Amino acid sequence: MNETQDLLTQFEAYLDRFKPEFGSVYNCDIEEIISAAQNDPAFAYPLLHVDLPAVRLLDRDEGAFARYKGSGVVMVNVKGFTTRKQVWKAAMVLVQKVLNQFSEDSHEKEDLYDFKYSEVEIEAVQALWADDALGWEFKFSLVMPADGLS
Repeated sequence: MNETQDLLTQFEAYLDRFKPEFGSVYNCDIEEIISAAQNDPAFAYPLLHVDLPAVRLLDRDEGAFARYKGSGVVMVNVKGFTTRKQVWKAAMVLVQKVLNQFSEDSHEKEDLYDFKYSEVEIEAVQALWADDALGWEFKFSLVMPADGLS
């Protein structure tokens, strides 16, 4: 198997499309995010952090597919906002942009084959580290072709 075709690399490559909307986009565990927030000068808000997903392989007539079940967090720093309510709203708008992109991509059937709003759950997240940032966690499920499998 080619290294660029492993299922995690494929998932990470898909998430790269969100980089223009966010200061930082990560697909990793929470410890790496905390370290980056404290030590990486390139770290910036707004943040899109997607946990490492659970992957379930599927057989379909079109070939092998992977269902990625995961959770993402969008965090926005309170600096530059007058009220915390504005921060919550700004973060929700970004979550909705991510979900709308999932939906749009699933209709095109190229990188993403299946996404349903009904499988999404959104929950408020308070600041997790020293930064004063607020946001939303969203749980989702995506089906993508498993390019590394035949």
